[in-house]
Amino acid sequence: AIRGDSTGAIETLQAMHRRNPGHHQVLRELAQLYRGKRDFPALLDLLPQLRKSKALEAKQLAELEVLAWKGRLCAAADETGSNVQSLNAAWQQVSTTLRQQPDLLLAYAGQLHRLGADDEAEGLLRKAIKLAYDSRLVCLYGQLHGKEPLKQLQTAEGWLTQQPRDSQLLLALGRLCLSCALWGKARD
Repeated sequence: AIRGDSTGAIETLQAMHRRNPGHHQVLRELAQLYRGKRDFPALLDLLPQLRKSKALEAKQLAELEVLAWKGRLCAAADETGSNVQSLNAAWQQVSTTLRQQPDLLLAYAGQLHRLGADDEAEGLLRKAIKLAYDSRLVCLYGQLHGKEPLKQLQTAEGWLTQQPRDSQLLLALGRLCLSCALWGKARD
């Protein structure tokens, strides 16, 4: 393949992979090219082979898997005629273990928010934060406009006792107070 010709490189590597499916270097190079081209379906298809062959260290494999699923969730939300159902269908394909990863939860809930499904995102984030507090999830929680903003504010205020100095929580509380028209409380 000519330097810079990623399509040619992928075709060459795929041919090499068909001849020798367990070759570590070929698997690593394919993964790198799929990642670079943001070809998340191909990367997701390659993950079981990467795992089986142990071509990557466990940490690298886990990071690649999260990246691939984040890309898949974003693509599902961006598809023509996309709706919450197509995003949810992609989320259902994610393993139960990976659904607990804050990066993936953040990507999924962020796409729900973008598609206007704030109530669904609120419930998901509330449960996730209850299980394992994460400032990034709290930040997104404060941006949601659910059906019950006062209840959402009360929930976030409950986290304040455990995380009184978390700047993301304080920002989320301010946003939630504004959405409830509690101007003085938002300022405080």
